Amino acid sequence: PAYVGQCAPTGQTPAYGPIMDILRQAGGAPIGADRATTLSALFSRHPSLEDPEAAARFTEPARRERDQTQRALGDRDFLLDLLRGLNAAEQCVFVIEDIHWIDTATNGLLSALSNAPVPLVATCRPGFRADWFDNDSSVRLDLAPLSETGIRRIVEANLDRPITTRLADLISDKAEGNPLMAEEVTRALRQSDRLQESQDGLDLADTDGPLLTGNLEQLVLARVDRLAPGQKTALQVASAIGRDFPEDLLAAALGQPPDLTGISEMPGLIEPGGQSQWRFTHALIRDAVYGSLLSGQREAAHLSIARVLETSDSQFSGNWGMLAEQYLLTNTPEKSVPFLIRAAEQSLAVYALYDVDQRLEQAMGYLETDPD
Repeated sequence: PAYVGQCAPTGQTPAYGPIMDILRQAGGAPIGADRATTLSALFSRHPSLEDPEAAARFTEPARRERDQTQRALGDRDFLLDLLRGLNAAEQCVFVIEDIHWIDTATNGLLSALSNAPVPLVATCRPGFRADWFDNDSSVRLDLAPLSETGIRRIVEANLDRPITTRLADLISDKAEGNPLMAEEVTRALRQSDRLQESQDGLDLADTDGPLLTGNLEQLVLARVDRLAPGQKTALQVASAIGRDFPEDLLAAALGQPPDLTGISEMPGLIEPGGQSQWRFTHALIRDAVYGSLLSGQREAAHLSIARVLETSDSQFSGNWGMLAEQYLLTNTPEKSVPFLIRAAEQSLAVYALYDVDQRLEQAMGYLETDPD
């Protein structure tokens, strides 16, 4: 099996977030489950991995009186042992997506894991490099644009039937090797009733005008504009939370339950993640929706989310980094200062010193501007 961990922009996931994703999947724990629940589920499936003493240390809250460095190194070693043991038990592959957003704690763990005989696949955007990429056991694969044959396979899989060479060539030219663009073009054609049956498969109907106009963002937003007003607002506020978002947090930020099931009926926007968790189908889909917000709408959305995080007992309570990031994106960024400091303390607990420096530098910038 392959177990996948997802990185997210700064502040949206806690330390070791992608590693906990992997352990939740391996144990069958629900998305968003806390450390204790995740480990309990994992040990239920793999009793041989259980180390009660180490697990207790890992799940207990960090205390200032303890040696933070020793705690951080102990947590990392514990997770390393779990991943190695899980691989030995299942011969599984670990996948970490979007490591251009990787948190410092996970980066340190993957650096250590790269020296072990454990299969690891990491994806990132062009231009990003981690130190452990240069390890002798690492192989870098630069992905070229998808071939016309590959694009045709994606389109036919989405339409569940063969297509003509003419239609395949037209979509391939528009997609320019981008599989997500090929899917968006296919959806747009299907929803606009521009496809017709022919002897050689589905073909483009003989209508005037170009195949489609607009880039990827415009194609996505054309579908978003077809949503009901309340659904569109909910989707936009969800994009301010991040690619992954819990339904209860979104509902609290909106002040009413969102119609996420209705939104998901519009293909390619969001999908359920389990136990009231949802996610955008692709990071670029989330980016397109978020980019459509006007500055005032964006600030209002982040402020609503920040207030909920500050006052609620949701699963994100105590994720000071996420709360700080939400306030930083409002018109009152100085409110982020106490949460930046708490986020720095959390980073220190996992020995993520780069994150500590970054958070404290941000806090000092606002304190120097307004000491009060």
